Amino acid sequence: MTQPPPWPYNPSPSPEYGAAAAYGYPTYGQQPYGYPPPPRGVVFFPGVGAVEVASFGQRFVARLIDGVINVLGIGVIVGAGVAALIATTHDTVDAWGTTSREPSAGGVAILLLSIAFAFVLGVLYEWLFIAFRGATPGKMALGVVVVDEATAQPIGLGRSLLRVLFPAVANWVLPIAALVIYLSPLFDGTGRLKGWHDQLAKDFVVKKAGLPAR
Repeated sequence: MTQPPPWPYNPSPSPEYGAAAAYGYPTYGQQPYGYPPPPRGVVFFPGVGAVEVASFGQRFVARLIDGVINVLGIGVIVGAGVAALIATTHDTVDAWGTTSREPSAGGVAILLLSIAFAFVLGVLYEWLFIAFRGATPGKMALGVVVVDEATAQPIGLGRSLLRVLFPAVANWVLPIAALVIYLSPLFDGTGRLKGWHDQLAKDFVVKKAGLPAR
Protein backbone atom coordinates (compact mmCIF):
# COMPACT_ATOMS: atom_id res chain seq x y z
CA MET A 1 0.00 0.00 0.00
CA THR A 2 1.35 3.42 -0.93
CA GLN A 3 2.12 5.55 2.11
CA PRO A 4 0.98 9.18 1.89
CA PRO A 5 3.85 11.63 1.93
CA PRO A 6 4.31 14.07 4.81
CA TRP A 7 3.14 17.60 4.05
CA PRO A 8 4.25 19.92 2.62
CA TYR A 9 4.68 17.68 -0.41
CA ASN A 10 6.19 19.22 -3.55
CA PRO A 11 6.15 16.77 -6.44
CA SER A 12 7.34 17.89 -9.84
CA PRO A 13 4.33 18.96 -11.93
CA SER A 14 3.14 16.65 -14.68
CA PRO A 15 0.31 16.87 -17.21
CA GLU A 16 -1.49 14.00 -15.44
CA TYR A 17 -2.44 16.10 -12.42
CA GLY A 18 -1.48 19.63 -13.41
CA ALA A 19 -4.99 20.87 -14.19
CA ALA A 20 -6.48 19.69 -10.89
CA ALA A 21 -3.46 20.83 -8.93
CA ALA A 22 -3.80 24.31 -10.38
CA TYR A 23 -6.96 24.80 -8.35
CA GLY A 24 -5.46 23.83 -5.04
CA TYR A 25 -6.22 20.12 -4.88
CA PRO A 26 -3.95 17.69 -6.77
CA THR A 27 -5.47 14.32 -7.53
CA TYR A 28 -3.98 12.51 -4.54
CA GLY A 29 -6.42 9.83 -3.43
CA GLN A 30 -7.19 8.88 -7.02
CA GLN A 31 -5.35 6.29 -9.01
CA PRO A 32 -2.53 5.97 -9.82
CA TYR A 33 -1.12 8.07 -6.98
CA GLY A 34 -3.14 6.87 -3.99
CA TYR A 35 -2.35 10.00 -1.98
CA PRO A 36 -4.93 11.81 0.13
CA PRO A 37 -5.78 15.45 -0.67
CA PRO A 38 -3.70 18.13 1.06
CA PRO A 39 -4.87 19.13 4.53
CA ARG A 40 -7.26 22.03 5.05
CA GLY A 41 -5.55 25.37 4.79
CA VAL A 42 -3.09 24.22 2.11
CA VAL A 43 -3.15 24.87 -1.64
CA PHE A 44 -0.97 23.32 -4.30
CA PHE A 45 0.70 25.14 -7.21
CA PRO A 46 2.44 23.21 -9.99
CA GLY A 47 6.14 23.94 -9.94
CA VAL A 48 5.88 25.49 -6.47
CA GLY A 49 4.28 22.84 -4.27
CA ALA A 50 2.10 23.06 -1.19
CA VAL A 51 1.59 26.53 0.28
CA GLU A 52 -0.35 27.47 3.41
CA VAL A 53 -3.24 29.88 2.98
CA ALA A 54 -3.21 33.01 5.11
CA SER A 55 -5.29 32.70 8.26
CA PHE A 56 -8.40 34.80 8.68
CA GLY A 57 -6.67 36.55 11.60
CA GLN A 58 -3.79 37.59 9.34
CA ARG A 59 -6.19 38.86 6.71
CA PHE A 60 -8.19 40.78 9.32
CA VAL A 61 -5.16 42.49 10.86
CA ALA A 62 -3.77 43.30 7.40
CA ARG A 63 -7.06 44.93 6.41
CA LEU A 64 -7.10 46.79 9.71
CA ILE A 65 -3.65 48.25 8.99
CA ASP A 66 -4.71 49.22 5.47
CA GLY A 67 -7.90 50.72 6.90
CA VAL A 68 -5.91 52.96 9.26
CA ILE A 69 -3.69 54.10 6.38
CA ASN A 70 -6.75 54.84 4.26
CA VAL A 71 -8.56 56.68 7.04
CA LEU A 72 -5.51 58.89 7.60
CA GLY A 73 -5.28 59.67 3.90
CA ILE A 74 -9.02 60.31 3.61
CA GLY A 75 -8.88 62.51 6.70
CA VAL A 76 -6.20 64.73 5.17
CA ILE A 77 -7.98 65.02 1.80
CA VAL A 78 -11.50 65.56 3.13
CA GLY A 79 -10.11 67.84 5.84
CA ALA A 80 -8.66 70.05 3.11
CA GLY A 81 -12.09 70.12 1.46
CA VAL A 82 -13.77 71.11 4.72
CA ALA A 83 -11.17 73.84 5.25
CA ALA A 84 -11.91 75.19 1.76
CA LEU A 85 -15.64 75.13 2.53
CA ILE A 86 -15.14 77.07 5.75
CA ALA A 87 -12.80 79.56 4.08
CA THR A 88 -15.35 80.36 1.37
CA THR A 89 -18.34 80.65 3.72
CA HIS A 90 -19.67 84.20 3.77
CA ASP A 91 -22.37 86.30 5.39
CA THR A 92 -25.67 86.77 3.59
CA VAL A 93 -28.62 89.00 4.46
CA ASP A 94 -32.13 87.85 3.56
CA ALA A 95 -35.15 90.02 2.69
CA TRP A 96 -36.02 90.48 6.37
CA GLY A 97 -32.54 91.69 7.26
CA THR A 98 -31.44 88.45 8.94
CA THR A 99 -27.75 87.69 8.58
CA SER A 100 -26.61 84.10 8.18
CA ARG A 101 -23.47 82.25 7.15
CA GLU A 102 -23.72 80.48 3.79
CA PRO A 103 -21.15 78.31 2.02
CA SER A 104 -20.18 79.34 -1.48
CA ALA A 105 -20.88 77.10 -4.47
CA GLY A 106 -17.14 76.83 -5.04
CA GLY A 107 -16.54 75.66 -1.48
CA VAL A 108 -19.24 72.99 -1.76
CA ALA A 109 -17.77 71.84 -5.09
CA ILE A 110 -14.29 71.55 -3.56
CA LEU A 111 -15.64 69.49 -0.65
CA LEU A 112 -17.50 67.11 -2.98
CA LEU A 113 -14.44 66.76 -5.19
CA SER A 114 -12.27 65.99 -2.15
CA ILE A 115 -14.68 63.23 -1.07
CA ALA A 116 -14.69 61.74 -4.59
CA PHE A 117 -10.90 61.96 -4.79
CA ALA A 118 -10.53 60.24 -1.41
CA PHE A 119 -12.73 57.36 -2.64
CA VAL A 120 -10.73 57.01 -5.86
CA LEU A 121 -7.46 57.13 -3.94
CA GLY A 122 -8.67 54.34 -1.65
CA VAL A 123 -9.47 52.18 -4.69
CA LEU A 124 -6.12 52.98 -6.33
CA TYR A 125 -4.27 52.11 -3.12
CA GLU A 126 -5.45 48.50 -2.98
CA TRP A 127 -5.80 48.03 -6.75
CA LEU A 128 -2.23 48.95 -7.72
CA PHE A 129 -0.51 47.34 -4.73
CA ILE A 130 -2.32 44.02 -5.35
CA ALA A 131 -1.79 44.21 -9.13
CA PHE A 132 1.95 44.86 -9.05
CA ARG A 133 3.16 43.68 -5.64
CA GLY A 134 0.52 41.11 -4.77
CA ALA A 135 0.07 42.74 -1.37
CA THR A 136 -0.90 46.03 0.22
CA PRO A 137 1.32 47.48 2.99
CA GLY A 138 -0.96 45.78 5.53
CA LYS A 139 -0.55 42.39 3.86
CA MET A 140 3.20 42.94 3.51
CA ALA A 141 3.41 43.58 7.25
CA LEU A 142 1.62 40.28 7.94
CA GLY A 143 3.60 38.30 5.35
CA VAL A 144 0.66 37.36 3.14
CA VAL A 145 0.16 37.80 -0.59
CA VAL A 146 -2.65 37.58 -3.17
CA VAL A 147 -1.75 35.22 -6.02
CA ASP A 148 -3.33 33.70 -9.11
CA GLU A 149 -5.07 30.46 -8.16
CA ALA A 150 -3.34 28.57 -10.99
CA THR A 151 0.16 30.07 -11.24
CA ALA A 152 0.94 31.68 -7.84
CA GLN A 153 1.80 34.90 -9.71
CA PRO A 154 0.29 38.39 -9.15
CA ILE A 155 -3.23 38.64 -10.57
CA GLY A 156 -2.67 41.75 -12.67
CA LEU A 157 -4.58 44.98 -13.20
CA GLY A 158 -7.91 43.64 -14.46
CA ARG A 159 -8.66 41.05 -11.81
CA SER A 160 -7.24 43.12 -8.98
CA LEU A 161 -9.59 45.95 -9.98
CA LEU A 162 -12.55 43.54 -9.90
CA ARG A 163 -11.40 42.34 -6.47
CA VAL A 164 -11.36 45.89 -5.10
CA LEU A 165 -14.47 47.26 -6.80
CA PHE A 166 -16.73 44.35 -5.83
CA PRO A 167 -16.94 45.23 -2.10
CA ALA A 168 -16.67 48.97 -2.77
CA VAL A 169 -19.64 49.07 -5.17
CA ALA A 170 -21.63 46.55 -3.09
CA ASN A 171 -21.21 48.83 -0.10
CA TRP A 172 -22.84 51.71 -1.98
CA VAL A 173 -25.86 49.51 -2.62
CA LEU A 174 -26.04 48.12 0.92
CA PRO A 175 -23.76 49.65 3.59
CA ILE A 176 -23.15 46.35 5.35
CA ALA A 177 -22.31 44.49 2.12
CA ALA A 178 -18.56 45.12 2.21
CA LEU A 179 -18.34 43.73 5.75
CA VAL A 180 -20.15 40.56 4.69
CA ILE A 181 -17.82 40.17 1.68
CA TYR A 182 -14.72 40.60 3.83
CA LEU A 183 -16.10 37.97 6.24
CA SER A 184 -16.92 35.58 3.38
CA PRO A 185 -13.60 33.64 3.65
CA LEU A 186 -15.13 32.14 6.80
CA PHE A 187 -17.91 30.65 4.66
CA ASP A 188 -15.51 28.61 2.50
CA GLY A 189 -16.13 24.99 3.43
CA THR A 190 -12.95 23.80 1.67
CA GLY A 191 -10.70 25.38 4.31
CA ARG A 192 -8.90 27.53 1.72
CA LEU A 193 -10.49 30.77 3.03
CA LYS A 194 -11.48 31.84 -0.46
CA GLY A 195 -13.79 34.85 -0.08
CA TRP A 196 -16.34 35.94 -2.64
CA HIS A 197 -13.95 38.64 -3.89
CA ASP A 198 -11.23 35.97 -4.18
CA GLN A 199 -13.58 33.76 -6.19
CA LEU A 200 -14.39 36.66 -8.51
CA ALA A 201 -10.71 37.45 -9.07
CA LYS A 202 -9.68 33.75 -9.15
CA ASP A 203 -7.01 34.16 -6.48
CA PHE A 204 -5.76 32.70 -3.24
CA VAL A 205 -4.42 34.66 -0.27
CA VAL A 206 -1.42 32.69 0.97
CA LYS A 207 1.58 33.00 3.26
CA LYS A 208 4.44 34.56 1.35
CA ALA A 209 7.00 32.41 3.18
CA GLY A 210 5.79 29.38 1.20
CA LEU A 211 6.43 30.97 -2.19
CA PRO A 212 9.72 31.27 -4.11
CA ALA A 213 11.49 34.62 -3.75
CA ARG A 214 10.54 37.12 -6.45
